[in-house]
Amino acid sequence: TGSMRPTTLLELADKHGVRLPEALTEALGRGESPKLRATDERGWFRFQRLYDAARSCLQTPEDIQRLVREAAEEDLRDGSGWLEIQVDPTSYAPRLGGLIPALEIILDAVETTVRDTGIG
Repeated sequence: TGSMRPTTLLELADKHGVRLPEALTEALGRGESPKLRATDERGWFRFQRLYDAARSCLQTPEDIQRLVREAAEEDLRDGSGWLEIQVDPTSYAPRLGGLIPALEIILDAVETTVRDTGIG
């Protein structure tokens, strides 16, 4: 989720009818990242709320596939030959039919992306 392109986030939110926090839509609408300050006592809470909002936009196997593929494309564009992702499948399980289906969807997305892009 942390590798999601801002345009992808906005498109998926629109596709699934997910209402994003205003701070997120305003910043992304300006082509910026949301402003979070380490000195803000609510900094972590704000970060987690924005992250959870982005995660809630991933609702279908196609959304997961898109996210993994786009993360690989971004890394390839930056000259990387290896992509390491961190995923908590329990956060996607409720929307993807359970833990095992969520894991299978994520692993299939990685396998397809490796085959299609050549990234390791």
